[in-house]
Amino acid sequence: MTIAAYATGGAGVKLNLNEAKAGHALGQTVKGEGGAEFIYVQFAGATIAGDLVHLSANHVATRLATASSPLGARVGAARVTSAAANEYGWVQIAGQAPVNVAASAAANTRLNTTATAGRADDDGTTGAKVINDMILPAANGGSAAVVEATLSFPTVGATL
Repeated sequence: MTIAAYATGGAGVKLNLNEAKAGHALGQTVKGEGGAEFIYVQFAGATIAGDLVHLSANHVATRLATASSPLGARVGAARVTSAAANEYGWVQIAGQAPVNVAASAAANTRLNTTATAGRADDDGTTGAKVINDMILPAANGGSAAVVEATLSFPTVGATL
């Protein structure tokens, strides 16, 4: 797996740690290995590594779900091991990233939101929203899992 494991452009950047008090400016970005890019956010609710989130203009990350993902919102994958509401941490917005996907999600296909907060799928459920600019380079197995995806500054797209 070629998932970016560290940031290369910021003092004190610890991608997998959550913070109760902001340790960086909200919206700060840093580059990582292999074209990865990360953004510093505040989490709106409990979030774990690999959860997909949508970002508000104020850099608040909310777990991505069909019912609550606004059209055009930026999408990223949480890098923190675990964060509670109102804690701070890093979200990956570009590069190879671990993401939460449903069982049997196919490689190189359009991904969409699901009713499960933080999880993507390729099922094309009516009412789900397309996740633009994010693909799985390899199919996921028979159960939901956190797997490698390629992110190119994804956004919430049209409703299916």
